[in-house]
Amino acid sequence: MEKSSILVLGSSGYLGKNFINLCITNKINFSKMSLQSTEEININSFGTIVDFSMLGREVLPWNREMILQFEIQHEMLVKRISANNQKYVRVSSIFDIRNFARNDEYTKLSKRISNNILKVLPKSGAIFYAHAVYGGVSSSSFIDNGILKNKFINESIRDYIYVEEFCRNLIEHTLADRKSFRAFEIGTAKPYLSTEIRKFLLTNNNGGLKTIGNNSEKYIELNKRNLVCSATQPRIHGVSKILLDDYLSEYLVGFRSN
Repeated sequence: MEKSSILVLGSSGYLGKNFINLCITNKINFSKMSLQSTEEININSFGTIVDFSMLGREVLPWNREMILQFEIQHEMLVKRISANNQKYVRVSSIFDIRNFARNDEYTKLSKRISNNILKVLPKSGAIFYAHAVYGGVSSSSFIDNGILKNKFINESIRDYIYVEEFCRNLIEHTLADRKSFRAFEIGTAKPYLSTEIRKFLLTNNNGGLKTIGNNSEKYIELNKRNLVCSATQPRIHGVSKILLDDYLSEYLVGFRSN
């Protein structure tokens, strides 16, 4: 295998595909493989590993054996990275660190993976806890599914990140010469109410989609029910915030005009 500076795991998923597309655009040298393949391949030649690997929601919670196998394979990977002192970047869900009314098997598995990384790689990697991502290729995000199927029924308040902005920031971090472990919350601090997104799509309002204030009655109500997830919430100990530009209103206008 040709030596590459970056090894991308989980490249067949939504974020992985968009990350690779941006690497190609920027002529960044990389190789890609599945988590399972790392058991058979010598990964020592890669300077940096970017990890998107995760079981699909359609697998959970039906196949306990597959879940256990995934955890074992990931634990082995992290141990090898620790022994080789390689740079490691993991992309994970914001629900690993922020309370939200979702604690399904997928979320529980993601939390266990993140906790193991924090324990085994305290100095050689980083975890990016991403808020809701939308746009790009192969999206099945809340925003894109909502646009296509007109489903914004359940009320929630969240930050929404444009996938290209997220991947660009991830590439910048991956290429930076940093050795110490860091945990990052990636958001916009521009929270939107889901039902307002739906209304915006169904009207010809050109005034822009409005964010919701932390002191509004609806924000307070939904926050009590763990239905708010935004970088406007208090900082979590040991986790730095990275705030990206907000493009949601422009993105929705583009869909509405088509």
